[in-house]
Amino acid sequence: MSTKENLPFVHTWVIKDFQHFYDKQNLLRFIISEPFNSPFSINSSNETNLEYTWRLIVDIENIREDISLYIVALQTDFERKKNANDRISVFEFKVFKNQYGNKNLVEELGTLNKISFIHKTRFGIKNAHGGKLCKIDQLLPNNNTSIRTDIIIRAHIIEPERVQLNDFNDNNTIPPLLLSPSLEQFFNNPHFSDVIFTFDCGSELSASRLVLAAKSTYFMNMFSGAWLESNQSRIVIKGSKYEYYRELIYYFYNGSLGSDLDFDVLKGLFNEANMCQIEDLVRIVANRIVKMISNEIWHEILLMGWRFNNNDLKEGGLKYVYENWMNIKDTENMKFIIENLNVECMEELMAARFFGVGK
Repeated sequence: MSTKENLPFVHTWVIKDFQHFYDKQNLLRFIISEPFNSPFSINSSNETNLEYTWRLIVDIENIREDISLYIVALQTDFERKKNANDRISVFEFKVFKNQYGNKNLVEELGTLNKISFIHKTRFGIKNAHGGKLCKIDQLLPNNNTSIRTDIIIRAHIIEPERVQLNDFNDNNTIPPLLLSPSLEQFFNNPHFSDVIFTFDCGSELSASRLVLAAKSTYFMNMFSGAWLESNQSRIVIKGSKYEYYRELIYYFYNGSLGSDLDFDVLKGLFNEANMCQIEDLVRIVANRIVKMISNEIWHEILLMGWRFNNNDLKEGGLKYVYENWMNIKDTENMKFIIENLNVECMEELMAARFFGVGK
């Protein structure tokens, strides 16, 4: 196994004459970089050196107030072959401006992430990762476009860990190595926590902001300064049960779910994971729920699939309808579900009843 150190990869993107983009703000929304590659080494008996592919995007839609910077993961042939849906890396963006005057001064505007964040990035522009970069008056004081101004963006990217070839699993994702299983010992441990969640039932749950932000963009945004909770050491959770939130945070630390979770807890956990945009957990919980389907709960699973637009739940429910129609067609659950359907859902239900799912 190679002992080569995981050094940061730095890509520099120069946007020349940015003042012209400001003048054309009604015609453009994005400035998009050329694709670039960062190293991705996979350790095996024969080490294989691959590359990740990325693009940077500057959003200038609200340019009169501020501009935003995002990084987009582009799926490589290797990732497509392995059915990987996302990748995990650490990002930090440093931004400079170069104004051509008497001194041609290069000035650092700041760092988008003052602390480098580990982030799971799904492929495609809709899943870009980033945020507000700076105010426009930091680039063009007094909206002065007469001075030639270049923007220099340096993207620092590093893999959190090396990946073994045989680590690709049944969840169609490169495994989330950012959290070691050994972190389970720190779960709900006040000695290694800096935030406490409180619940209506009186229970409390301790956690580390770093662990939560590393696993979830939702919590990263919560703690990065824009939300009220960013500076609070105690956060009150309304409308969610302690049991649901406990399983959510436990998953962040341990990377797995308890084997004995009942349907009600899984429903609540699915709702929390969906709200927090923890897509890998959403898939895991949905698959666990579908495996529990029965005459008593099929209608709830199907309604959840429609409500959250989740194909796993919806297809699991519709398949159950097709395979068990004679047993469920005259039940109270069927009556309930028909009374709560819109026209489109009713069409799907009837199509599944006669033709099955995916046919």
